[in-house]
Amino acid sequence: MAFDANQDRDHVVVAGRDLLKILRVGTEITEETNLRVVSSHTKTTTNNDVKWGSNLKNYIGTASGDGTICIYDLGKGGQLERTFTEHGRSVHKISFSPQDSRLILSGSQDGNMKLWDVRQKKARCTMMGKSDVCWDVKFNRTQDSHFAAAFENGTLQV
Repeated sequence: MAFDANQDRDHVVVAGRDLLKILRVGTEITEETNLRVVSSHTKTTTNNDVKWGSNLKNYIGTASGDGTICIYDLGKGGQLERTFTEHGRSVHKISFSPQDSRLILSGSQDGNMKLWDVRQKKARCTMMGKSDVCWDVKFNRTQDSHFAAAFENGTLQV
C-alpha cells in the first residue's frame, strides 16, 4: 500500500493491490475518482509506489510488482497516458522531477535505475546500480541531473 498527496494537500492518491483511488481530504475524506474504473488499464497488479506529479499536478504515476510504470493524466479524466515496461522485475519506487513532472526516475528489483520522459515511449537512459535491488530513488530538489538511489546492500549511490 502506498499514498501521496498533491501540492495543495487537499487530495491524496492511494494505491495497492487492485486499488488506485483519489480521495478528497477535508472535514471528511471522500472518494473522488477510482482510476481502476476510469482507465482502460484493468490489469490486476500490486502497486508498490504511487506519486503525484510535482509541477504538473495532473500526472499520477504508479510503480508495479509486474515491472511496469503507469502514468495517468487527470487532465484527461484519469486516462492512462503511458505505460513503461522496460524493467525486468518489480519496480519499487518512482520519483517525479521537482522541476519537470514529465521526467520520472524508477528503481527496480532488477538493480537498475531508469530515467523516463512521459512524452517518449522508451527510457531516456538506464543506470546500473551497485547491488541487485534498488529500493528507492529521489531527484535532487534543485538539479534534475542529480539523484540518489538506495540499495539492498545498504549502499547509497549518488
